[in-house]
Amino acid sequence: MNESEITDAGDRRAWAAALMPIALHELNNATQFLSMLHSVTSSDPNSDVLEGSAANLARTGESVEDLGLLMAILSTAAGSDMLLERRSERGVAVVLAAVQKLVRKNGRNLTFANQSNQVLTDSEGKGWELPWALGAAVWLTANNLPEAGALELSFEDQAWTIRCPQSPDIKRHATSVAEIAPLLKMTVEEGSWKLSPPSGWLRCAQRPPRTD
Repeated sequence: MNESEITDAGDRRAWAAALMPIALHELNNATQFLSMLHSVTSSDPNSDVLEGSAANLARTGESVEDLGLLMAILSTAAGSDMLLERRSERGVAVVLAAVQKLVRKNGRNLTFANQSNQVLTDSEGKGWELPWALGAAVWLTANNLPEAGALELSFEDQAWTIRCPQSPDIKRHATSVAEIAPLLKMTVEEGSWKLSPPSGWLRCAQRPPRTD
C-alpha cells in the first residue's frame, strides 16, 4: 500500500468516525421512544398508546431502516464491508441528511437549493461510493468554513455543486474519488466543486427526503 492509499483510507475513516455520533444519537432517540411504548403497554395492556402512536411508530421504523443503511455505508467506507451485497436507492439522501445534522452541530449551516430528492436507478450507484463521495466532499468543505459559516448544496444539470474556496482537502478527495469510483466525475475549480454521476443514474423520488 502506497502513501496515497494510506492517506485516503485515513480520510474515509475520519469521515465515518465524524458521522457515527449522529447515527448513535438518532438510534438513541428511536430506542427511547420504543422503550417508552414498551413501558406503557407492559404496565397497562389495555392502553391505546400504540394506536395513538401509529404515525410516530411508522416514522421511527423508517428512521431505523435509514440508520441501518447509514451505518452500513459508513463502515464500508471505513474498510469493513457491512453493506455486503445490499444496494439502496436511498443512500445519497440518507447520507446527506446525516451530514447536514453534523455540519449544523459543528456550528455551520448547510442548505439544499434546487434539491429534488434523487434516488438511484443504476446498481453501480447504489453502493457506498457515491454517498461517500458526495457526503465527504460536503463535510470537508464545511470543515474549512469559519464558525457560523454557511454552505449551499445545489443540484443542477445532473450534478451536485457547492461554491466555496478551494482547499487541499477537497483536491485530495477529488483524487480519491477518481481512483475509487472512476465512473463519477468530480471537478474542483477556483470557487467551486462539482460532482457528477453517469447519465441516467438518478431520478426524482416520490417520497420527500427526511432531513429533520
